[in-house]
Amino acid sequence: MIKLSFPDESFDIVTSSFAIHNNNNEEDLIYAVKETIRVLKPSSHLMIIDTGCNINEYDQAF
Repeated sequence: MIKLSFPDESFDIVTSSFAIHNNNNEEDLIYAVKETIRVLKPSSHLMIIDTGCNINEYDQAF
């Protein structure tokens, strides 16, 4: 998840279900969220379903 093989602004919607928290450390977790944001088109949607343990890191990514 920290290196998505898609060009910038490729998708209208990105979803992640119980996956991002599996990154090894806080830096990788934040970078994974930033990668999902990178591949989103402007005015698109990102839905993250996860444990809730990393909400602060998700906020940092935005």
